[in-house]
Amino acid sequence: MIEFYAVLKTDLFFVEVSDDAKISQVFRYLKSESAEGDRIFGSTKYDQYEYYKLKNPVLFSDDRATADVVKDCLDKNNWQQVSHLRSLKALGPTLSNSHVHLVIQPRADPAQAAIEDLKANYADIFSCLQIVVSNLQRWTLEDVHNNLEGGRLWHHGDPHGGDFPVAITGIEEALAELRTFTVTQAQSNTDYQHACSYDTHFNDMFEQTQNQWGDVTNREFATFFHVLRCFDEDSELIKSDSSSALKASNFIVYFILPSFFSSFTPHFEFKQ
Repeated sequence: MIEFYAVLKTDLFFVEVSDDAKISQVFRYLKSESAEGDRIFGSTKYDQYEYYKLKNPVLFSDDRATADVVKDCLDKNNWQQVSHLRSLKALGPTLSNSHVHLVIQPRADPAQAAIEDLKANYADIFSCLQIVVSNLQRWTLEDVHNNLEGGRLWHHGDPHGGDFPVAITGIEEALAELRTFTVTQAQSNTDYQHACSYDTHFNDMFEQTQNQWGDVTNREFATFFHVLRCFDEDSELIKSDSSSALKASNFIVYFILPSFFSSFTPHFEFKQ
């Protein structure tokens, strides 16, 4: 058996695994043998984490405080990323039961990265996306007005006026422009073929280009098809229902759940 220490997030753990173990088995060991490790991992999987060997293993002795040891281990200049598929030998020729050899950190969430990008670069739009409701799953027009922060509500077709948000104007102008694509790129894509079946709407939104690259991605064709074939038809059926949760679920199932996100999303959190 091989014994050594590992840091998971900001906690220090003792590890004991077989000599021929893979790095991913450290995850399984901590999840099965440590109540605290199991709590930290929760329902996540081993491939949702990054694994780093400490180029200079950190000594954990009786005269050193755990917090000081962890602090030294979190020095990224001492990290070297390793694959969870590698054997423990990737951490070094000899692993010591008095040293920390491995640091495990959660993999960056692409959805969270997108949110941070919105906050940093599109603050005016991001602020419009945050709302507070009086009662969960029971949004009302009053909730909409209460979230305007001194602004006003524009109904579709209303004249914009000088106080209309510039950010929203830019979005509307971008949506009004035709999206370009090259047929040679799109022909083999089933989402493109499905989208073409709605030829009238398709031609109102997309145009072919002779350039080598167009603006449209495969997901855009898929979204177009979902709007017309699924979301639009379902919306017509449920528009008179009083449940905002039902209406929200119609949007989520087509546009937020996989395959539109690159990975399975965590449970949605609603703040009241």
